Amino acid sequence: HLKTMVETKKVTSLGVLLLDNYSDRIQVLQSLVHCADLSNPTKPLPLYRQWTDRIMAEFFQQGDRERDSGLDISPMCDKHTASVEKSQVGFIDY
Repeated sequence: HLKTMVETKKVTSLGVLLLDNYSDRIQVLQSLVHCADLSNPTKPLPLYRQWTDRIMAEFFQQGDRERDSGLDISPMCDKHTASVEKSQVGFIDY
């Protein structure tokens, strides 16, 4: 997150964003994904909940695969202990 902010300030201080530069294109794409990710809590509540359910299902599938492989389960990926509410508050506050 900090790297993205620093890189954005560097580009905007030049006043020009040339998309023929590979690293600039990557930065723009990363920023777009980041904006899309952060925008979820601003959506209407039913849509927000639908996407939250999808994301949590993906996390829980990852946790199940980690458990089945004998690996430590990543944060928010253990369906037996994760709190969707707390994870969303943490995400929004981050």
